[in-house]
Amino acid sequence: MKVAKPDSQGSFGIPQHVQEARQAHMDARAAREASSGPQAHAEEDAEEPASDDDMGFGVGPSETSASPESDTEPSENDPVLSKKPLELLKKMGVELTDEDFQKILFKGYVDKDVQVFPAIRGARGMTANLKTLTGEEYDKADELYGEELADIRGTNQGFELRQQMWILAFGVRKLGGKDIVRPVVNKNKSIDEKATAKERRMVLQKLSPAVLTKLMQLHSSMTVAINQVVGDPEANF
Repeated sequence: MKVAKPDSQGSFGIPQHVQEARQAHMDARAAREASSGPQAHAEEDAEEPASDDDMGFGVGPSETSASPESDTEPSENDPVLSKKPLELLKKMGVELTDEDFQKILFKGYVDKDVQVFPAIRGARGMTANLKTLTGEEYDKADELYGEELADIRGTNQGFELRQQMWILAFGVRKLGGKDIVRPVVNKNKSIDEKATAKERRMVLQKLSPAVLTKLMQLHSSMTVAINQVVGDPEANF
């Protein structure tokens, strides 16, 4: 099963693969300029960027970076290098309000209901409540991932899937409007987030690969777009 790689390192951080994609694109442009001269580079800048109507689901870093052999600019609808993150969120059915922006700034996260699959031929569709993770939640997800690695063996692809599953365990709270699991409560009546994430992951891992992949893509796209809005609110919000 091909899944998207983790796309964020915290609600306010720049995702690692975004940095790599941007750096690879800059290196590619520098290489073309060095080999072709300033005039060729100017002609390249005058070209129209590619565009499409999809949301870039399932696109990994290698597919979003321009290579030295390609003169095509990344699509502005690409969730990684999107120049218009609010348009991407709108396509996902997410409206970012002033209150949401304040919540991101002062609480470190925002949660939104997103359609995962539409209703087709009378069959019910699926919605999910997606939440961007705070830095603390990424730390907890990493701790749980590390604990799991101590007891298993697997392939690199399997490890990436397990890491993304822990991110989903913190980032997907509801399916179909209902809590995936009830929060685990400590004796002092505080919520045990790590224990709750473990319970939530046990439910999520029973879903089909198609549903899991779509959830990963949606959560990653929403997180990247919101990071871009926060990174330059005057330009994006």
